[in-house]
Amino acid sequence: MVGFDSDNADVIVIGGGTAGCVAATAAARAGVRVLLMESRAIDDVGRKACGGALSSDAVRAVSEIVGPLTGAEVAGTVTSGLLGLPGSSPAAELDEPGVVLNRPVLGQRLLIDCLESGVTLLSGHTCIGWSDRSKRTVGVRCPDGTETSITGLVVVDATGFRSILTKTGGPTHPDHLRRSETGIGYYEILPLAKDLDRPNRAIVQIAPEGARDGYAWIFPMGSRLVNAGIGASLATADRSLRRRLHSYLDSSDLVDINTPKVGSPRSGSDTGGSDVARAGFLRSGSGMIPLRRPLASLVGDGFLSVGDAACQTNPLHGGGIAPSIIAGSVAGRVAGAAVRAGDCSAAGLWEYGVETMHTLGAPHAAQDLIRRLIGHLRPDEVAFVAGEMAAAGRAFRSLYSQSPGFRVREILGTVGRAARRPALLKLLIESAHCVSAIHRLYRNYPESPDRLGTWIGSVEIAVRSFDRLVRKGRE
Repeated sequence: MVGFDSDNADVIVIGGGTAGCVAATAAARAGVRVLLMESRAIDDVGRKACGGALSSDAVRAVSEIVGPLTGAEVAGTVTSGLLGLPGSSPAAELDEPGVVLNRPVLGQRLLIDCLESGVTLLSGHTCIGWSDRSKRTVGVRCPDGTETSITGLVVVDATGFRSILTKTGGPTHPDHLRRSETGIGYYEILPLAKDLDRPNRAIVQIAPEGARDGYAWIFPMGSRLVNAGIGASLATADRSLRRRLHSYLDSSDLVDINTPKVGSPRSGSDTGGSDVARAGFLRSGSGMIPLRRPLASLVGDGFLSVGDAACQTNPLHGGGIAPSIIAGSVAGRVAGAAVRAGDCSAAGLWEYGVETMHTLGAPHAAQDLIRRLIGHLRPDEVAFVAGEMAAAGRAFRSLYSQSPGFRVREILGTVGRAARRPALLKLLIESAHCVSAIHRLYRNYPESPDRLGTWIGSVEIAVRSFDRLVRKGRE
């Protein structure tokens, strides 16, 4: 292995997913020397278990950073949606435009952007943890099984959910996920034997069998291809999500896509009258993601955590493409500026935490409390609330927005006024106040590291108070 150290690499980015590639490109464009280390082979960069859907708002945010999504990067266009509700409640129609990505194609384009920006790529090498945290040195396992280490002025952890660096002393205040805050999902890219009746409609089913606190999806990727999947929290998900996904596709009357029965895609059998091609799925996969507000501390001396490693996914549905690109661009820019300024301490990198908490942390913290609330509602209440919010049009879309103008009090207040259910009305109104309060708290993220401990205490009090409120409201 070629030796890399601080003499020829200022910023080391670990992980070549969307967050890592964008961070590496932004740092290189800031005029510093960047090394991107990725455990997979070059051709496998961009492959990840993912629904791949982006709302129109997310498309605009992403395009401003990495350029327009064009050509094969967009596998399908969505103009409407259908929301399946728990129990016997009728499905709700959604006005939710967006796109479905071809994730591997986008991943390869982002990697090319890195290389064209002057980033040095080290593929097939795996980070095995800190070798010397004080010197910003990380251990590396090479393709031949030998081990070495690399050192940089700033280390950016973009290794995803299973991050070693973030979990072992990277940030100033390490944090840990609970089982209930961990999501697991399974997806398949399915070819169809017939054209879709409505090739621009996405379908989402809330609380399908085997995933009572999650959802299933069917996203169109053209007229004869869909991305179908299912996800839930690790605490409640059925052990066989693949079987649950097939069961949903077999039985759901929402699947008006000429593919009501999937059968056994691996078997090649012709039973059940399935319109899914007998070759079965083209690609499948499973993965784990964080389902909570971002980690309270994203920064340490010579260290930044970004993407899934920093819990920068939407807590309601686990979407992480847009957040990882937004956060990655900030991380790379701030890391580059810190190197050029000669201050790579936590204080010198702190701008990254402040900026991402304003743009991502505040709405995600609000969405985290809404997720917790939904987990305590009965299926009929979930159906009622989701149906009312869907009927409100933009109000439903606001739950998925990354916009700082997240007006959850107005959203839940509208639902509450329509509920005509005294107990539910009271719970929703009280919850809305708590959700608005935590949104404000994240918008007031401390401007320096020395105030972080006090701020973390305030967040913990707010979350515990909300949990007590919800439990009391369910008694």
